[in-house]
Amino acid sequence: MKFLLLAAIVAVALSHAFAVSEDDLIQWQNFKVKYNKVYATPEEELKRRDIFLKNLKYVREHNEKYKRGEVSFEVGINEFSDMTNDEFNATHTGLLPLLKNKNKKKTTTTTHKSVVKAR
Repeated sequence: MKFLLLAAIVAVALSHAFAVSEDDLIQWQNFKVKYNKVYATPEEELKRRDIFLKNLKYVREHNEKYKRGEVSFEVGINEFSDMTNDEFNATHTGLLPLLKNKNKKKTTTTTHKSVVKAR
């Protein structure tokens, strides 16, 4: 139990070590209000905020490329912006994660001649 508490404190301290701009914090607060986001624990909120900020950075960088004519579409913040791509894909697209080769079942092929011989 003490280890978990220490780990949580270290995680919070490290996350605060990276400066977050006031504009980014305002964007985060606006996002939570707009989409009624409430998190179970302060740790979960911090995790979601960090994901949101990474996604916000991506949106800004992509839209700068759009303004320069390097890409043909804009992107924006939506209700899923506090999720990673993997989380979104797992919960909203029906896509399955790629199977590792070791998990694939081996299949055998049968030629027409072997089917005839078996009769």
